[in-house]
Amino acid sequence: MAVGVGSHGQEPGLTEKQEKPELDLVMKNFCQDIHIPLFVLQMPQKTLARFGASQQHWIEFLRARLNIELSESNLTDTLISLDDFCQVFRQTRTAIGKDRFLAAYVEDIRARHMGPIGLAMEAAPTIDDSLDLWVRNIGLLMPVARITPREDATQRTFELELTESLGDITQTWLELALLMSAAIIRNLAGGQVHAQIRIAHAADLPPEFYRDNFGFTPVFGQPRYALVFERTETAKVNDYYAPLMYQQALRGIEALRENIESQSRVSHRVRQFLVRAAEAATFPALEEVAEQFNMSVRTFTRRLQEEGSSFRDMRNQIQIETAKRLLRKSTLPIKAIVERAGFSNTAAFSRAFHLANGQTPMEYRKGTDNAKG
Repeated sequence: MAVGVGSHGQEPGLTEKQEKPELDLVMKNFCQDIHIPLFVLQMPQKTLARFGASQQHWIEFLRARLNIELSESNLTDTLISLDDFCQVFRQTRTAIGKDRFLAAYVEDIRARHMGPIGLAMEAAPTIDDSLDLWVRNIGLLMPVARITPREDATQRTFELELTESLGDITQTWLELALLMSAAIIRNLAGGQVHAQIRIAHAADLPPEFYRDNFGFTPVFGQPRYALVFERTETAKVNDYYAPLMYQQALRGIEALRENIESQSRVSHRVRQFLVRAAEAATFPALEEVAEQFNMSVRTFTRRLQEEGSSFRDMRNQIQIETAKRLLRKSTLPIKAIVERAGFSNTAAFSRAFHLANGQTPMEYRKGTDNAKG
């Protein structure tokens, strides 16, 4: 993770004496975090530019808000928590207003902005194929979203719902998801597919806003959030059909799925738990972490063993990583680093550090200083 460095090589806020926050406050709800791809968060660059935000602004924002170094991250492989997504979504909507947020986003969005899923939709043989991809993979873009398809002789209906609330952005997100999806499908069909948009909540923007910006007016106050298409229109050939790109995008979807599924591994979540705790100079014991994951110590230990890992090894590795970061990016004395990295004493720290790195802490610090010079 990226860590900011002060102007004198000292990390902001690092002092020899600092109270450790309560573990429950640092780790609140982390074990229940749902992770989504970073690209889901990114508004198209054109939309960001509308409001004076350059690519550099976006990079700096990710660094400050999400502790993500974009230059070192792959947009498909980098995952963020659902809570972070909601907060950024909320901040953006508040900053520019719901009307401008919806209008700009829908106007600028294209299938390719949805990562490999969007690329596959764009390159699929027919509009029906694009819709099927959307249904099957919505859970990768937003794990708490679900689409239920319903068909009859003349129409294809896709009901959209959330399996849990997104708080005060729930209605805006559902509305945007339907508007955006309708616009993408219409673009893929060269404007020849028209969706009826059904929205369950009451309208808080005038009908002309939707007509002028999107070319259609949703029907509000409906029993379900849904898109309805005529079957004769969705059977049409996709204007952007590209067989080779389609196959490559399908492979990209599977890679994304595997990446997201790996986040559900207990060992991965424990490591991220410990990383966040270490950032707050907190190194919880085995019993504390097992409790956070709602498991007995025995069950917790067995689950880690089944995944070829152990709590002791992970905790020790993160302690060493923390110490190396402090040695590189701060001028704290060794005694203070020992405490911040969670070691019991200087001798234990030196032994563990030498075993892991083949050199003493001071040799490591001196080497990084020479490299900087």
